[in-house]
Amino acid sequence: MGLFLAMPAVPEVKLDRFVADAERVGLIIERAEQWWGSSTFSDVGAIVYYLTAIPWSVPGFSVATHESVLRELQRKLERDGALQFRAGRFLIVTRKGGSA
Repeated sequence: MGLFLAMPAVPEVKLDRFVADAERVGLIIERAEQWWGSSTFSDVGAIVYYLTAIPWSVPGFSVATHESVLRELQRKLERDGALQFRAGRFLIVTRKGGSA
């Protein structure tokens, strides 16, 4: 969510990095998948809820500190009908190394 001028908590967000980190500590990777697409919002309140529930998306987010951006998003929503943001998700299933 670049409009909030926040850097991700982990800027090198790549599946292979997380897989390598897990293997480095002795975990066996059973499944590793990634998805890139977009998230669509039709309500600024939903964005506030999302950013409150997923605090790593915009570290330090609050309505008070980001009010001007939220108002800009509301104007864009009224003009365009929906707000879309690039999004990614990872799924990594691991198990302990050694005997099962």
